[in-house]
Amino acid sequence: MKRITSAIVGVATGALCIATSAHAQQAVQTQSAATNKFAVDASLGFAVPQSPGSVGVDVMAAGEWHPPIHFPLWARFEFGFNHFGTSVANVSANEFRFVLDAVFPAHLPGTAFTPYLLGGIGLYDGDFSVNNCQGDACSNSSVGFGFNFGAGARYPVGPVQPFFELRFHPVVSGSVSNLGTFQFGARYQFP
Repeated sequence: MKRITSAIVGVATGALCIATSAHAQQAVQTQSAATNKFAVDASLGFAVPQSPGSVGVDVMAAGEWHPPIHFPLWARFEFGFNHFGTSVANVSANEFRFVLDAVFPAHLPGTAFTPYLLGGIGLYDGDFSVNNCQGDACSNSSVGFGFNFGAGARYPVGPVQPFFELRFHPVVSGSVSNLGTFQFGARYQFP
């Protein structure tokens, strides 16, 4: 009887130690997730307009916020700039975007590699101009409402997370062209 009692006490003590250790790890992870609610992103890439034109440069800066929910969702406000131009025809087009996105990361077990989906709504401001030209036909500007959706992936290297994204931006109003963007960047999540 003494052996059975000792075995039960030993198993109970071991289970309690494991449960306490697991709870402490979960508390540290929860506390870490609760304090890491803000991040900043910056990227450089290229943009391809749906209408005929040249491939352009894409620059993006963004701020991210993780709301206090138990769901892997980040809200991201982004400012983007695209420049399309050719020196042969002296034609250039610029597009600014102000976008609010939802970012859904998928944390893969056993790796720090994090793929994610994102999508959102925004305003797109485009202007087109012909250099060394006079008159109303030389430039045009338009603001449009649009969407964006895509996917990306990031991998932490120290405190910085290099990432890449591929997105499509359909603009549903105005005369701003739909475009696809491919971005390489870095994300910093504040401790």
